[in-house]
Amino acid sequence: MRIPDAVQRAWERFRFRSRKVGAAVQTVVVTVLLFFVYVLGLGLTRLVASVFARRHLAPFGPGDARESYWLPAEGYDASETNLGKQV
Repeated sequence: MRIPDAVQRAWERFRFRSRKVGAAVQTVVVTVLLFFVYVLGLGLTRLVASVFARRHLAPFGPGDARESYWLPAEGYDASETNLGKQV
């Protein structure tokens, strides 16, 4: 038994339009969900990092005496013209 052409064309139009609607819904849902995941994830990460960084990383900081972790290398010339090791 053969399906009439009108029914087959209607079925093909239905499948084409349902694919378009499905793709549009998928795009909207994924965009909205990813936005909220990004905002919540980034916000929560920042809050947790700022709370725990003060408490746990403070003992490892440079302290009040030094302004950075930089220690000058011994035995090297720091001038721009002679950057090699001093003998």
